[in-house]
Amino acid sequence: DAPLSARQQKKLARIEERKKLEKEEPKILKDIKTLAQKGLHGPAKIRAKDLARLRGQVSQLYMLGSQLKGINMQLASVQGNAAVMDALVKSTEAISAVEGSMSVKDIMNMVKDYSKESEKL
Repeated sequence: DAPLSARQQKKLARIEERKKLEKEEPKILKDIKTLAQKGLHGPAKIRAKDLARLRGQVSQLYMLGSQLKGINMQLASVQGNAAVMDALVKSTEAISAVEGSMSVKDIMNMVKDYSKESEKL
C-alpha cells in the first residue's frame, strides 16, 4: 500500500470524526430515556442539549465536506482554464514565428509555381 497523501489523511480523519459523533447519538438517546424513566428530568434536559449540539456538529461536518468539494471543483476548473490559456499562448507564439519566417511575396511565388505545374499536367 502506498502511503496516504496529506489531503487523504485529513479527509479520512474528518470521516472518522463524523462517524464517532454519529455513534454517540444512540448512546445519548439511551441515556435520555433512562434518565427520564427514573424521573431525573434536569439531567435528561442537559443530555438533550448535548444531543442537539452533537447533531449540529455532525451537520456542520457534512456542510464543510460539501464546501470543500465545491472548492476542489472550482480549483479544477481554474486549472483547466489555465491549461487552455497556456496552450493558446503557445499556439499564438508558433503562428507568430511562422508568419515571421514567411513573406507574402514568397507565398505568392509558391502559389504561381504550383498553378504553373498544375497546368502542365
